[in-house]
Amino acid sequence: MTEDLPPGYAVLRTAPRIPTLVVRLVTGAYLAADGVSRLTQPGARGALHLESIGMPMPGLVSPLFAGFELVAAALILLGLGVRVAVLPILTIRVWELALTMPAPPPPSDISVGTGSPAWALLLLCGLSYLLLAGAGPGSLDRRIHLSAGDRGG
Repeated sequence: MTEDLPPGYAVLRTAPRIPTLVVRLVTGAYLAADGVSRLTQPGARGALHLESIGMPMPGLVSPLFAGFELVAAALILLGLGVRVAVLPILTIRVWELALTMPAPPPPSDISVGTGSPAWALLLLCGLSYLLLAGAGPGSLDRRIHLSAGDRGG
């Protein structure tokens, strides 16, 4: 029945797996907190931080990143357009990680603070998982996909 759906509906397809729900909620909450911290702590996470790692135009890029993170966090938490919402954040995070971590640290030097490379890599894993798996149970993506399948397209 869902094979007859328009091509755009394929991006909404997701399986009802509980681990996907957990990854979606944790990733969305982390992104929301990080987006707010970029706006409220301009020295630690905002423009000054981006300037220190060599990001071009940090005064423009920092609020832009924060806006993308807050919008994507809301979409991820709602489970609406998760695969589409993840793409710009994944791009931003890979770019930021490439600038902050030119050479991987030795395993004994990896800290577990929220600004550490370990957290950045964990977030990349969560975003990649959501890109592949979709939004999971309880998401608007799943409800839209199932209701469109019930209507037959």
